[in-house]
Amino acid sequence: MHLALLTLLSCNKHGSDGQEQTPLEPTTGTPPTLCEVDEQVLTPHCIQCHDGVVQPLDLRVAGFAGRVVDQPGDGGTLVVPGNAADSLLVQRMSGALGVMPPAGALSPDLQALVAAWIDGGAVSQCEQSVPFEPEAPHSYARKVKNLLTGLPLTEGELLDVQADHDNLRGLVEAWMDTPGFESKMSEFFGTAFQQAELQTPLEIIGQLRYGDSLNNTRFPPQMHENIAESFARTALRIVQEDRPFTEVADTRQWEMTTAMMVWLLASDVVNPFRNTRIADRPRGGQLSDYYDDDPSLYHTFWHDTPPEGLGSNPTFEEQMAAQAWYVPVPCDILPRVTMDQAEVLGLLAGGLGLVCDPWFDEAVLQPADYRDWRTVDLTRLDDPAEAIPFWDVPELRTRSSIPLAVNRNGFFTTPAFLAKWRSNIDNSFRVVANQALIAALGAGFDSEDSTIPLTSDGLAEEHAAEGTVCYDCHKSLDPMRNFFTNELDPDFSAPTNDPQFVQPSFAFRGHTASGDDLLDLGRAIATHPDFAAAWVQKLCFYANSQPCLQDDPEFLRVAQAFEDSGFSFETLLLELFTSPLVTAHALVQTHEQQATLLSITRRTHLCQALGQRLQTDPFCADIVPNERPTTRGGGRTLALAVPDDEWGRAKETPSQPATPNLFVGVTMEALCLDAAAVFVDRAGAPLRSTDMEASLTFLVEELAGLNPADPRAADFRADLDEHVAAARALVDDETVLLQSAFVLTCTSPFVASIGL
Repeated sequence: MHLALLTLLSCNKHGSDGQEQTPLEPTTGTPPTLCEVDEQVLTPHCIQCHDGVVQPLDLRVAGFAGRVVDQPGDGGTLVVPGNAADSLLVQRMSGALGVMPPAGALSPDLQALVAAWIDGGAVSQCEQSVPFEPEAPHSYARKVKNLLTGLPLTEGELLDVQADHDNLRGLVEAWMDTPGFESKMSEFFGTAFQQAELQTPLEIIGQLRYGDSLNNTRFPPQMHENIAESFARTALRIVQEDRPFTEVADTRQWEMTTAMMVWLLASDVVNPFRNTRIADRPRGGQLSDYYDDDPSLYHTFWHDTPPEGLGSNPTFEEQMAAQAWYVPVPCDILPRVTMDQAEVLGLLAGGLGLVCDPWFDEAVLQPADYRDWRTVDLTRLDDPAEAIPFWDVPELRTRSSIPLAVNRNGFFTTPAFLAKWRSNIDNSFRVVANQALIAALGAGFDSEDSTIPLTSDGLAEEHAAEGTVCYDCHKSLDPMRNFFTNELDPDFSAPTNDPQFVQPSFAFRGHTASGDDLLDLGRAIATHPDFAAAWVQKLCFYANSQPCLQDDPEFLRVAQAFEDSGFSFETLLLELFTSPLVTAHALVQTHEQQATLLSITRRTHLCQALGQRLQTDPFCADIVPNERPTTRGGGRTLALAVPDDEWGRAKETPSQPATPNLFVGVTMEALCLDAAAVFVDRAGAPLRSTDMEASLTFLVEELAGLNPADPRAADFRADLDEHVAAARALVDDETVLLQSAFVLTCTSPFVASIGL
């Protein structure tokens, strides 16, 4: 049983209505196979919705075991091998937890079929009706290059692989030294490390002890982008420097901009007033007229009349010392006096509220401060006198290290990770700790884990009864969350006002480690024996849209090669992306139990490929605006309707919609229509209606990625020629004809699917 089940059921074995589940009648005889269940139940009754797109739960047979068997669902465990009565899948089909499918309950015979399969052990092997056929070089080499760079396979590269499969290794090494590889891996790391894609300031503002209210505080979108990108860039640097990839768990060198350094220092300030704010900000007068508190807690922003102690034309150094900032634009909300870290940061980021224009001065973050990426050492602040004020922007522009009161190390202490998995006083970082394990080690807390923790300190009293399902998880979970609660306030993920040390303990899947702080937690994760296999599996999902079998000898070989290399991520990529696990050029155990999956091209792959091939980056953000207002505020591009990889709370496998359906088809067509209008006859673009021959060649070889040595290229070119000829009989406009050919190519399986 997993953490999600504990949370949802409040530590009981009842359904969502609190009633005991009625056991199904036991089944007898030879259990049915997953193939039979798929043929009679899943395909005809379930996957039209449960394809991972319409509904997140993906019930397609390919990769079924990794997504469904022993996995937590909304109100229980989806499939419990050997126990149909306790399986959420059966409970939903029987009507015990609401009827599925919604159109009407399955017949008793079909329900019994599913129950019999589960009671028989839920064996997930589904014998293939078609014998395994190895993939050809034009298919698998094209797939590998697309995954690593987003670029099409060239004729010379294909000829090399056709001559000798081993030549693929040299090509992979070359592809890993390209800008496309950097872009693809940055996207992969951002998803794999669960770094929040911040849509609104509300998701991050709490770390400045600002609750969930923005008032007039504004941050430019570049600030949120910096926070979301920081650790992906950090992981990429570790790869490019060929450092042990285990450093992602304990590194104290992050890629940061000046703007993000300002943010991180602002969140590092221990505010004695917690979330207290000045409710009624006065206008005019002097600081001393309104406050009897310590003046060092406040900042003043003024335009006409400087506060006491400042001359009429103070230097920046004088302003900083007095925390009184001259604003060189008139504004009817000035002067403003505030003690809010969030508001001070917002003001220094250039915003003075909705009624003022942005202002620019030495003290204010400039556009370049969001682009000056560099490696920054995060040191521990032992002497408060060495602290750097977060508002000293000129100083931070020169820094390559900053001292912090809180340990910031690895992916799980980033503002982005803590924003994605926000905590509170009741949860107290339990979810954060569990997600950290899932992100690094591919698994979360499980009641069947018999590892004995080194201490029970911090174990919540309500979960301390031995022998209960709650205790089985919380015995390790609660002592592990102490790593976080010793340093961070659970409501804000910021330095705690009331530090109290409770001894932490790391105990997970046979591995124990002692320690005191977040750096020790990172080291425990980095040395866990499951680390290598977890990252092989993450890349299997990335490459194949389904898991590899972890007991496959080829899987074990790749994991061992990764570990033996000192955890070189480039070695892992080289071994896995030339392996039959990804290429399917030879039969391995994984292929004996699941068919190779041809997936739709999800958003990350699609945007990268179109951007690389059409020579515009980022494609989806800048080329296809089609903005629509959302309840979260701001705009949403059409490309965001394309499904993408996502990690859910307590989910040990990613959500990866892979099956084409009406929604995906309509979105792809709309996106391609918009792109055609942008790129055809665009200045400097390779698609020119005045040179139809060259343009159609570009569509085949570059956009579709079918070079002349690919046996499918000639047929696809013939289809395009036929399409243009037929359309020309109806339309006397070469631009429209080329746009139509573009859409046909863009919506073809060579673009809309990955793995072909």
